[in-house]
Amino acid sequence: MSTFTGVVADGSEGSGQNPNYSASFSVRTLPRWKQYLPHLSADVPFAGSISHNSPLPAFPGKSFSGERALSHFNDFYDRIYITPNPLDLGAVVSNRVEEVKIWSAFLDPYRLDTISPDPDSSVTLGRPSLPLTFRGLESIPFFISVQGEGPPTIGAEYAFGFEDGRQEVLSVLGNRIAPWTFAHNWLESVLERLSWKTSIRTSKHGVEQRRSVRIGARRRFEIQGLVEGRDRRLLDLALFSWSGRAWAVPLYHEVQWIGPQAAGAVEIECDTGGREYAADGLVLLQDESATRFEMVQIREVLPDRLVLREPLDRAWPHGGKLYPAVPAHLVEQPRLARASNDQAQWSAEFEVDGPYDAPTMVTWPQYRGHPVLEQRPDETGDLTDTYARLVEILDNETGNPVYEDTADRAWPVQQLQYLLEGMEQHHWFRSLVSWFDGRRRAMWIPTWRPDVVIVSPVVIGEDTLEIEYMSYSVYGTAQPGRRDLRLQLRTGDVIYTRVIDAAVVSDDVERLQLESGLPMAFEPSDVVLASWLVLSRLDQDDVEIEHLADQEGGARTSVLVKGVSDEL
Repeated sequence: MSTFTGVVADGSEGSGQNPNYSASFSVRTLPRWKQYLPHLSADVPFAGSISHNSPLPAFPGKSFSGERALSHFNDFYDRIYITPNPLDLGAVVSNRVEEVKIWSAFLDPYRLDTISPDPDSSVTLGRPSLPLTFRGLESIPFFISVQGEGPPTIGAEYAFGFEDGRQEVLSVLGNRIAPWTFAHNWLESVLERLSWKTSIRTSKHGVEQRRSVRIGARRRFEIQGLVEGRDRRLLDLALFSWSGRAWAVPLYHEVQWIGPQAAGAVEIECDTGGREYAADGLVLLQDESATRFEMVQIREVLPDRLVLREPLDRAWPHGGKLYPAVPAHLVEQPRLARASNDQAQWSAEFEVDGPYDAPTMVTWPQYRGHPVLEQRPDETGDLTDTYARLVEILDNETGNPVYEDTADRAWPVQQLQYLLEGMEQHHWFRSLVSWFDGRRRAMWIPTWRPDVVIVSPVVIGEDTLEIEYMSYSVYGTAQPGRRDLRLQLRTGDVIYTRVIDAAVVSDDVERLQLESGLPMAFEPSDVVLASWLVLSRLDQDDVEIEHLADQEGGARTSVLVKGVSDEL
């Protein structure tokens, strides 16, 4: 324990105990300093005249070697921030003005001396008078003007030079695209193709390893029309000058007719639900002529209107057509058929730039860890079913061939076709194929056929079904693809169950042993359909939708599904 010498000061008059001391200081007293009064200054010992000693001599300090510790301050301050950088303009279809903010994160004033020019005359930076001094932590906006006409690709750069030699570069990126204003001829359908890409490796027992090798589906549209007179001449010049560049292609199946729009309006009242409107996306306004149109960019999408980035240049009468538009390139050069001297029939196929933006997913019922497809397909026309097997044939072309079924099972391949009517069904089908992600995912799909005929009443909790004899105990006992049942009742209830065994009761009746008891009682006449459930994936990466009319009308589509070996 250290010992220090010193003097204990006596308490002055009026000294008292401090009530805020802790218990260990409870016996201490704190001297109270006497109040200083000027007329009592003579009582101060050693009183005398006041002498001025300023300035004081420098303090004999010490120097220490070391390094300054870094902190979050060093990560954030004493630098220049340009927001946004790069400035991505996306698709440029008209004159635009964009704001860029430069923030000096220096605590002291910081001077901007130079701004290097860019050779692209179609992009202009509003330049302040230089030099420009930023106050501490000051943000200053700069405005960039972009012309709608100019080179197809925008790639401007501006270098900002500051007082200490620091340089910060602002990049301006974008693409100029021309609107495709030639109307589709609805005597023919619009064909939309969604293309995924799936890599599948299959073992000799049929077990698959499936993975998607694209970040999203590619999307193509096949359209065709008829032009004559001035529209034909416009098509000729447009294809001659721009056919290798990007186009803004309207989604013809999402057309809607709108009310009158005034010139200078920054909003368009319309129904935005179920259509592909998005912030920074494009819309095309057009009447019956290919030469009267206006392309604008969306700033915000509201349920009943679109907020535009720039005001409309012209007024539009009642009945104008409004389309969402997407950037796309021609897959190959269009072919023009001369119907007459000043008339031409055209057909074109476009591929949309960027991956397909899948819609929000719908919710499906679940069975044994996988969703179940509950929307019954359209069964008009001739549909095809088959059975895939892994059969290897050894044949030296001299002796008898040898056949080996390596997996010793079949995988049903089933065709499903749908007639989509209205936006809700369009949204459902797009969600379905987007969930499949090409051939990557699998779900339970009923055969939608009367595969099992129940012949005896069922009570709650019963774990057997008596069915019409069909040799299930001979051919199909608990085989994958023929062991899971979907029972649909007249009440609208649906039951999923699994068969684990079967036995012959008589020449006309078989008994199925179920994995668990049934949740409700019913009579054989209450069963609308008893179908097998097959865990299946798409058997194709390309899905086509044939739009017979606009999205509020109808569309046809068809897919093939194949059973997989992923049962639980």
